[in-house]
Amino acid sequence: MVEANAEHPILNSVESFYTPSDIYGIVNLDQDKATVLMRGQILKHLDPAAPPVTDGRNDPMMPMAWVKDYHIEGGKPGRVFTTTAGASVDFRSEDLRRLLVNASHDLLDLDVPDAANVTTVDPYDPSFYGFLSGDVYLDRGMRVEDFQLGSSASIAETPTLNQPPDMSKPTTR
Repeated sequence: MVEANAEHPILNSVESFYTPSDIYGIVNLDQDKATVLMRGQILKHLDPAAPPVTDGRNDPMMPMAWVKDYHIEGGKPGRVFTTTAGASVDFRSEDLRRLLVNASHDLLDLDVPDAANVTTVDPYDPSFYGFLSGDVYLDRGMRVEDFQLGSSASIAETPTLNQPPDMSKPTTR
């Protein structure tokens, strides 16, 4: 969290969280015009217990979530929320889900809940980000109805924290 902005309503009940999708370099954000809410620290490995890198990439830490006002010539002023988190595996984090729900409330000028309920409707078992080879859906015989509420369809095994899964062939459940 950025201490100066820790009371921003988008951060209600949001704690620091780990994103397996890593931290992205942000080079064109005018941080004097944006309200940076969170910064991301790069770790040595894709493991939340890994130590931070010491090669200077965390100096300064990259913005990971921010809000910014904008005005398009001839249009109405607006406000935008941005986060660099958002890969399927990142959404295992309740705090990331809450951050996005809070941002939606804030951008719509709704009261941001003290602690929004962000429990998933179905069990959530995302595939690791990357490209799947072959025709996974055809090979598994999957149909649209396999993805309806209550089905908890999954197309790949969830990786361990230290090792991405072998995505060269589909898995079965």
